[in-house]
Amino acid sequence: MSKLTELQTKRAKIWQQAKDFLDEKHQESDVLSTEDNTTYEKMEADVVSLGKEIDRLTKQIELDNQLKQPTSQHLTTNPAIDKQGLVNGYSQDFWNLMRGQAPVTNAL
Repeated sequence: MSKLTELQTKRAKIWQQAKDFLDEKHQESDVLSTEDNTTYEKMEADVVSLGKEIDRLTKQIELDNQLKQPTSQHLTTNPAIDKQGLVNGYSQDFWNLMRGQAPVTNAL
């Protein structure tokens, strides 16, 4: 189980315990005693601190995922091939130039 899932489970468990504790104490009396109030506040503080840690881990995961993204697009297309299998006429222009049949062009 991942650290994030563990923290979320732990936070949910502590929060449920805090609610159950509060319900139990309210059945006994309408007002919490000093010790019970301290106990509940500690449980509540644990829930809040776990929530902050969960937020930190979530942001860290998001940043890691952003930084793993490629910084540029890679080439995915092939040059067009004509009927004779020549790539956009480059080869044909080269050989015509070599034979002296064509002027120098900026084919490449």
